[in-house]
Amino acid sequence: DYIVDAIDSLKDKAALILAATSAPGIFFSSMGAARKIDPTHIKVGNFWKVRDC
Repeated sequence: DYIVDAIDSLKDKAALILAATSAPGIFFSSMGAARKIDPTHIKVGNFWKVRDC
């Protein structure tokens, strides 16, 4: 199973992340991608190492 997050609201995003950490499956979350149009700047990484978003 997969959980995919593309939520812009910080409160709702935090609630989903909290719920996803105790759910089985793989969790994907987009962080700070709004209004960024250069796809070469998209990176995949560990959630706990996110910065500059």
